[in-house]
Amino acid sequence: MEQKGVTYDVGTVTGISWRPEFDPCVVQRELAIIKSDPRCTAVRISGRDVRRLTGAAETALAQGMEVWLLPTLWNQSPRTTLAYMTNAAGAAEKLRARWPEQVVFLAGGELTWFMQRIIPGKSIMQRLQYMMAGDAVKSGLHNKPLNAQEAKE
Repeated sequence: MEQKGVTYDVGTVTGISWRPEFDPCVVQRELAIIKSDPRCTAVRISGRDVRRLTGAAETALAQGMEVWLLPTLWNQSPRTTLAYMTNAAGAAEKLRARWPEQVVFLAGGELTWFMQRIIPGKSIMQRLQYMMAGDAVKSGLHNKPLNAQEAKE
């Protein structure tokens, strides 16, 4: 089935929250607009707080949309990121059990940039500058530390 969708951010946190207030009534209305105005059949829900992610996902699922759940944790260690992703995956599985075939869990979007210790730089901006400089990404030096994280799972 072909899907048409958009991204809905429940609060990405990068030092500040992109959505400091989270009102379930507003979420319900915004998701209804997403479904009716551009006639979306799917929504990618991203953000940091797993409760917000699942709350918005339940709202979208109840409205008949497919949900692509993208938990987003920026600038944390591999250990912290793995624990966070494990928690988010458990929450996504509960949703999938209630709405089979309608929930997709997106794990580790842009880990090379978002997670610490894959490429040099203490902050996301420092890592981005490193990636933009010369052939840093083309060289593939980031693959070894990233693949080492996969091996630990």
